[in-house]
Amino acid sequence: MRSFKKLFALSVLLVTTFESIDSFGAGPDEEPTRKRGRSDSSVDEDSAGGFREEVRRPVKRATVEDLLTAIATERLADAERMIRVGAEVNTINDRLETPLSVAVKKMANNSSEIVISGIGDLEAERQERAEKYQKFKEIALQLKAAGAKVDCLDEDGDTLLTYVGYTGKWKMVPFLVNELGCDVNAQGDGDESILMLATSAGNTNLVKLLLESGAKKELINEAGKTAKEQAEDNGLNDILETLNNFNISTKK
Repeated sequence: MRSFKKLFALSVLLVTTFESIDSFGAGPDEEPTRKRGRSDSSVDEDSAGGFREEVRRPVKRATVEDLLTAIATERLADAERMIRVGAEVNTINDRLETPLSVAVKKMANNSSEIVISGIGDLEAERQERAEKYQKFKEIALQLKAAGAKVDCLDEDGDTLLTYVGYTGKWKMVPFLVNELGCDVNAQGDGDESILMLATSAGNTNLVKLLLESGAKKELINEAGKTAKEQAEDNGLNDILETLNNFNISTKK
């Protein structure tokens, strides 16, 4: 009888011990932890009762207004990020501006051809403008690589080329033609081409560069004038000679 009582007591002790081990680590109001592993928030249980990997959520696609605002407000790090994640680069705003046209206009605003204010440290201002010009140039190239169209018309009817022509930013023309690939024969406000604008401005060197880049002399503007007739009307003999003597065989 005494041996039977000892055996019964030993059985109770073993059962109690196993229950304690099974519920180890659970709080007073918590159920014992039965499985260890990833939390429910990071995994989903599949139909077979196993687990599948958590699906990574896609990055939110940036909108064109976000991109336009970032470029216009000179938040260029944000603009670069938006381009990388696939922001739309060809939608226009209510002024018919695209992200590319905004970047080009920012380049023009910081061009070395602008008149320095004359207030404060002129050299520091020149340096700041040069840095901004380069940064917006890089943004423009990134937009081009992302598929931005380069010959859209803005609300004034200008292409990128005719815009810089009307604003006198002639040093930007080689970049727009050679690196962005702008059409030298695209006509803007008043049906003016960049060749016509360069002619009217008396810029002989640029006229030659444009001719070598494929600019057509026979295009007619809204007033019914060609570049040659504009040169004749304004007595621009050097440019007239360049226009008369240029042909495909003279291209270098």
